[in-house]
Amino acid sequence: MEQFQESLVGPGVHHQSDSVVLETQHWGALVIRIQKEDEEAMAELYAKLRRFYPYYFWRQLGPEHTEDAIHHVFFSTVDEVQKGHLREPERLMAFVRVIAYRYICQQINRAVKSRAGEVPLEYAPPIPSGRRTVEEELIREERRQLALECMDRLSPRHREVLERFYLQEQSAEQIQREMGLDETQFRLLKSRAKGSFAKIGQKKFTRLNSPLATLARRSATF
Repeated sequence: MEQFQESLVGPGVHHQSDSVVLETQHWGALVIRIQKEDEEAMAELYAKLRRFYPYYFWRQLGPEHTEDAIHHVFFSTVDEVQKGHLREPERLMAFVRVIAYRYICQQINRAVKSRAGEVPLEYAPPIPSGRRTVEEELIREERRQLALECMDRLSPRHREVLERFYLQEQSAEQIQREMGLDETQFRLLKSRAKGSFAKIGQKKFTRLNSPLATLARRSATF
């Protein structure tokens, strides 16, 4: 009987071990492909995030922040992997969990600080008129021009998907059909386009250390 039980336990243990080995090998291979900027590998990672993390972010941050959280974790993970910061490729999903947890902590801390700085309604300053000052109009135009410059620096495909979705307000279904994308490819392309736009914007908006931006910051303190 003991010998029979050992024969039952042995294969089960070996089978479980083999499945774990295969899974770790898969994540390790996926990391290598992401480092090589393999589109299918990044699409697989994005699909995993969309499958397993929406409820986690929804529960921690609320439904309005779920999409932003998924995009942030995806881009942060890809960026860290491509920089070689993941020393154990087979632990990719554990690495993702750490990035997701840190993002949630950052957002909660930001929300707490924001609430702490809120002014009670009875002490709030009077609501200004809807008219913009000359300085505000100039700053608004400066930002608009910089946004256009960012769009011009995007790749044609990234620019097309953003223009279709945000400027022309086409539906996701129409964009997928006309650009030959499935749902996952569309979401990934749009997310990467937004990420590229944000990176370009971060570099360009540092130019707002101009006199106009300085004046705007000063006026905001009064």
